[in-house]
Amino acid sequence: MGASVSRMVELVEWYCGTANLGYDQYNRWDFPEPGDAVTPGECDCSSLVYHVAVLAGFNLPTSGTRYTGTMKRDFTAAGFQWIADTSTDNWKAGDILYKDGHTAIWTGKYIAEAYGDETGGDHGGKTGDQGNETRLSPKRAGWLGYFRFPEPDPPAPEPDPFPIVLLAEGEKGTHSFSQTTGYIHWWKYNDGRLVAHISDWFNAGVGTQYGNLYSIGKKLYFPCDIDSDCPRFVKVPIVSAPCVRATQNLMTGMVTNLKENSGDWKFIASQRAIPKFWADYTIEGFWK
Repeated sequence: MGASVSRMVELVEWYCGTANLGYDQYNRWDFPEPGDAVTPGECDCSSLVYHVAVLAGFNLPTSGTRYTGTMKRDFTAAGFQWIADTSTDNWKAGDILYKDGHTAIWTGKYIAEAYGDETGGDHGGKTGDQGNETRLSPKRAGWLGYFRFPEPDPPAPEPDPFPIVLLAEGEKGTHSFSQTTGYIHWWKYNDGRLVAHISDWFNAGVGTQYGNLYSIGKKLYFPCDIDSDCPRFVKVPIVSAPCVRATQNLMTGMVTNLKENSGDWKFIASQRAIPKFWADYTIEGFWK
């Protein structure tokens, strides 16, 4: 399981709001297990932040010197970004608030922090929480900035299928069978791309001479005059280089001649008799 900001927030809320956890800089790594709200424990502001971040899966040191002065080194090495922002307007749940000598975590509703022992000092009080030592506080200013773990890019939205293009197989004289016609499903993206992924069957035939080579091809039609929903292309669509699966490896290249509303593409062979084969390819254009 990877590191989790939401898990870190859940843990710090529990330690500051439910656990019997006090404040003591001399006994700052005395944490009860998550869920044990009976056993008393002690921490300070930075040990609390380090501890819940480690429990949430972040790659931070678990030994050696760790305090507010080492946080920039350790948390940026673990993938957090330091954001110098003294306002409170842009906080997100899971931001680790920082100023010289103090740190806390913003839960989205409260500042979760270890603040001081019951005597107002930094050590020497009774073990456990005698009130307000670890706490959930209202939002307040006074911070130099915060550490934020970057959110992953949101997944690209699934495009809607757009069945607007007709495919006619073959031309007279180039195949040993009659033409067939069918729909291609195009995917229309918000950024203006129109993409079709095609896995197609070529049923062999005698190739048309093309210089010293022979070709077998297909026709593609964009029925914009028929379908009012069909977008016009800004650029001539591009046919990708195909992945060809043939009985013999005769395919040496591909020639395209695509226009706005129709076009063709040809698989090139070195022999006139072209075998049956499958071809996987992608057609991509930009609509307007």
